[in-house]
Formats: sequence, C-alpha cells, structure tokens
Amino acid sequence: IGGFNGKVLLYLNTGTSSNYQFTFIPDYFDTIDVGDNSTPFIIDYNDDGNNDLFSGNRNGDLFYYQNEGTNQNPVWNEVTNSFISGNFGANTAPYLVDIDSDSDTDLFLGNVKGGLYLYINTLVSNVANREIEPVNNFSVKAFPNPFNPKVSLDIHLNNEMKIMVEIYNIIGEKVKQIFNGFLTSGKHRFTWNGKNEANEILPSGNYIILARSNLVKKSLKITFLK
Repeated sequence: IGGFNGKVLLYLNTGTSSNYQFTFIPDYFDTIDVGDNSTPFIIDYNDDGNNDLFSGNRNGDLFYYQNEGTNQNPVWNEVTNSFISGNFGANTAPYLVDIDSDSDTDLFLGNVKGGLYLYINTLVSNVANREIEPVNNFSVKAFPNPFNPKVSLDIHLNNEMKIMVEIYNIIGEKVKQIFNGFLTSGKHRFTWNGKNEANEILPSGNYIILARSNLVKKSLKITFLK
C-alpha cells in the first residue's frame, strides 16, 4: 500500500484466497521513501527470482528499487528516481505488463488527472539492460505543403518496424498506397505525384497522409494545387 508520506506498507495475506486475513509486516519496505504519495508496483523486473519495486510520487517521478536480497528478506537498492524521463503529471502511478505479447515488460503510467502513457519495451536480448521507448515511435512530415506537382514525405523512425503509408481523400477513400513493409531506424523519404493507383491525376484539394505501424497511427493533411 502506498502512503501520502512516501512510504510503502506491506500487508501479507496469512489466510486464504477466500478467507483472507491481512497481517501488517512492519519492516519489509522500511528503507523506501519516495517523498510524497507513493504508488507502489511489485514485479520481478530483472528476472532474478526476487520481486523489485516501482513507485511514482506526487512530483511525477518514477522510482525503481532493485531487490538485492530475497523475497523473504529484501534489500532495497534505489537504482534510479527517474526511470523514464518526461513530465507525466502529478501522482505518477506505474503498471508493468507485457502488453504486446513479445516476452518483455512494457510500462503504463497514469497520473492524478486521468492521463495514461504507454511505453513499449524494444530490447529483449538483455533483461538486465532493458530499453523502453515511447509508443510514439515515428514522425511524419510533408513538404512543400501545399504542393504541385509532387510532395515529399519524410518518415523518421526510432527503431526498425513494419509501417504502411497511404493517401486518402477527404471522404475517407484510399487513393494511393505509398509504402508497405519494414523500415530501419532513421529517416526515410517518399514522394507522391498526386496520382492514384491507376496512375490518373487526382483533383486538386485536401488529402490525408496516413502512416501506421502495428501500434501507432499518424495522419497529416496535405493540399494538392494545380
């Protein structure tokens, strides 16, 4: 249980799942103090068989404590008080789970105003040195905009992924597929000449670039002038 004073309390169920009896264990988290309004989450993050601890606080920080003892006699080592950099709002509350079923741990962060952030773990080769990237993992830019006769589409990826880039008209009809496949990390440039799949020139007006991976969709309005 988290506390307004930044401490963490453990109540152990000494009964059963149907007839529970919670007993306070006074010294289990005795060395933990995250400031104010702790929001503890227990998980064996480094896969060593011992439960580790994550906690947010009133300031929006995210603490990670590694258990260097055992589950019965823990020794809590504060690895960092800024597990993920960023401004997530007050009373950060972590929840870690393998949301995309790829055998590694991803991170949800909530806050006092109902905000919710998702971070996807993109490295599984070394569980002791995990890298977590935000789900907002690519950007799309178009220039010139308005354009005639063609527009350049720049897509910047934080990591390798499969991505699809398509053009839609303003009533939601797909008029052109620009790309569908895997891209490496970094910047990639595509062009569109204002033509549809039949190589017919389209009317002037507004169009939508839709770029999507398996987790994210990005859209951008462009204007075709003649």
